[in-house]
Amino acid sequence: HVTDLIQDHDDGITVTSGSTEIRIGESIDLDSKVAFLSALTRSGQAFSLIDLRHADAPSYR
Repeated sequence: HVTDLIQDHDDGITVTSGSTEIRIGESIDLDSKVAFLSALTRSGQAFSLIDLRHADAPSYR
């Protein structure tokens, strides 16, 4: 569930879900970003940061 949503001119969209920060960035390649996020969350692992700002090189920890 979403606990915070921020849209910043420089960083784009950042969503907080519980203790996980999800940096979406701009809406460019949104389908790819959401697909990656969906696959990652299905893994069952806990993450503190998921950075999707660059759809071709997403990162997480």
